[in-house]
Amino acid sequence: VDGQVVKGTVFEIATVSDLLALPGIVNGQKVTFDGCTVKLTSAVYDLNPSWTLGQDLPEGANLWTPIGIHQDIVMFKGIFTGEYEPGKYATIRGLYMSYSGDNASGFFGDFQGTARNLKFENSYFNSSKMMLGTVTGRLCGGTNNEADKGSVYNIYVADSVQVVCTANSGVVG
Repeated sequence: VDGQVVKGTVFEIATVSDLLALPGIVNGQKVTFDGCTVKLTSAVYDLNPSWTLGQDLPEGANLWTPIGIHQDIVMFKGIFTGEYEPGKYATIRGLYMSYSGDNASGFFGDFQGTARNLKFENSYFNSSKMMLGTVTGRLCGGTNNEADKGSVYNIYVADSVQVVCTANSGVVG
């Protein structure tokens, strides 16, 4: 992705490396994916396969950065789906995020898109700030019409997911 995307384009994420690159594309290049779909194409994305919740994180582990750093700077506005085959939803596991920034945090930080058809397992989310959610820290409403509002549905969060925050935490912060 070079900073410009064409509405209606479907971007496929096939590997853990592809998934780990997404925050840099949105946050760094300020690509919102507005009008586009980002689709997971594999059944499981294990970001830290040798780690289990409750253990120390091994050296060299993958640390998660929320996608979308602030509603006034950049946030994800497209569709993010884990439906890699009809009726089958991708699982994200081994996600480890310990965020000390001033903004909303989670898999997404500030979010005005649609997240659907995902499972989260064996993951850890920690923030010293308010607005932490497994899926998103802040679900932002639109300004023009109902289609501009963010939505989150068909999300499964296993009991092996831990969310630690001073206030406002859950699936959506």
